[in-house]
Amino acid sequence: MRRIGPVFAMIFAIFVSAAQAAPTEYYIPKPDGKYDNHAYLVNPEKYSFNLVKNSVVRLENTTEFKGSDGRPVSNTRIGGGVILGKYVLTVAHVSVQDALKIPMPPFGSIAIPARKISEKTFAVLDGVKVLLTAVHIKREDDIAIFKLPDDISVGAFPYEIGDSDDLEIGNMVYVVGNPLNMGVNVRQGIVSAVEAPKETEGVDGKSKNFFMLSSGVYGGDSGTPVIAVRDGRFELVGISEGVFGSADQLGFAIRINVVKRIVEDCRKCSEDLKDIFRKKAR
Repeated sequence: MRRIGPVFAMIFAIFVSAAQAAPTEYYIPKPDGKYDNHAYLVNPEKYSFNLVKNSVVRLENTTEFKGSDGRPVSNTRIGGGVILGKYVLTVAHVSVQDALKIPMPPFGSIAIPARKISEKTFAVLDGVKVLLTAVHIKREDDIAIFKLPDDISVGAFPYEIGDSDDLEIGNMVYVVGNPLNMGVNVRQGIVSAVEAPKETEGVDGKSKNFFMLSSGVYGGDSGTPVIAVRDGRFELVGISEGVFGSADQLGFAIRINVVKRIVEDCRKCSEDLKDIFRKKAR
């Protein structure tokens, strides 16, 4: 057996001693009741984005206005929503139109005041348009809730409704939307700010009701679910609202707690709708 000299033995002992004294830099995530900044604790056998995908629905709003010549003119607006039980939660700016938009190529379109004749919002289910019944629309908060026909059975959001007041900067979120109406997909991001700047009110709603997220939000996403992860569990914490036009990674969403308060204070909202939020609220 070869022997090492005393000098090498001393150097070896110093390295061993330093390694033992070095602080541990590794962090093993543990459940702590807070929203997570990672997805390490998510059990893919229990939490499926396919189930969430089935709860996202494309919405079409068709509004008829009286044109300048007296004849009816139709505008169609497309967005999305999330199914909660027999209800569809979305944003009001998808489902309410107040002005007639006239195409003005190459500048897009302009909105002109016109008398509204009729307004209908449809859910597109397997390619079939299903007329929805408006339950409660609150324009100032940009929230709209519709009811599906009683004979329609579709997949509802399968996980808990969360508590958006618990969100912190850096929490992981997923946007499950229908960007540019090209089909439902999932995008990962983080909560980039718990309060949105005043400029976000250029879309609709109130900036104090929004939080910012780094995942892009595009046309067709409005009204679709934003999910956070708490101790490895998916929770609905918001619905997509809008994005700054020149910065597609500066998206913002409406806090789910805003929706909870609106539903609870709604006198004409049914008890089964209120129970959806009461039972699942943490």
